[in-house]
Amino acid sequence: MTRVFTSKVDRWIVVLLVIAIVLSMGAFVFMALMADPLSILFTGGLVAVGAGLPLWIMATTRYTLDGETLRINSGPFRWRVPVKEITSVTPTHNPLSSPALSIDRLSINYGKRRWIMISPVDKDDFITALRKAGAKV
Repeated sequence: MTRVFTSKVDRWIVVLLVIAIVLSMGAFVFMALMADPLSILFTGGLVAVGAGLPLWIMATTRYTLDGETLRINSGPFRWRVPVKEITSVTPTHNPLSSPALSIDRLSINYGKRRWIMISPVDKDDFITALRKAGAKV
């Protein structure tokens, strides 16, 4: 059975992502008013990254438990974690970059010294689903 868990979202992270979108679009408008074709082309790329990437991440960050695999998606980034390789799941507020839209996270240790942090909305339900899928947590 496939289960999809969405990411918990902290307001301050959304604010930061919206600021990035507004600033990149503002730069594009400013350069478009300058009417320099090279500047417009450069800032078009800036908008694609500065606005497109945050929107893509906000729209697609999720965690899918599909049989024996935990698939983690966040924008263009993808991870596959074999459920049977998961050795521990612990709560954390570690601010390091991760496929999570909240600081209220779970740190998942798996394989040989590998780890990833995620932020499912319902952490307890997520851990229960991992156990049912065969994780030894």
